[in-house]
Amino acid sequence: DEVGYMSGGCKSDDGSLSCGYSSFRGKRASMEDFFDIKSSKIDDKQINLFGIFDGHGGSRAAEYLKEHLFENLMKHPQFMSDTKLAIS
Repeated sequence: DEVGYMSGGCKSDDGSLSCGYSSFRGKRASMEDFFDIKSSKIDDKQINLFGIFDGHGGSRAAEYLKEHLFENLMKHPQFMSDTKLAIS
């Protein structure tokens, strides 16, 4: 992002949750941080996931998490029953 600032909002698929976000680039030449918001249903339960992924001097790990973490978590067979296990 050339200006280094981004903001917006979203609503869950069922309309029960709304949120807003903003992000700005600090002193680094490019934005290294990412965020992701996912709203989905699993077994007829509304799931809302929010993540902030800090680049810490490089964007590759943060970008990878943005692209894969939530999808991998939601695919884990015990995500709904044992979220801590699914995360580990």
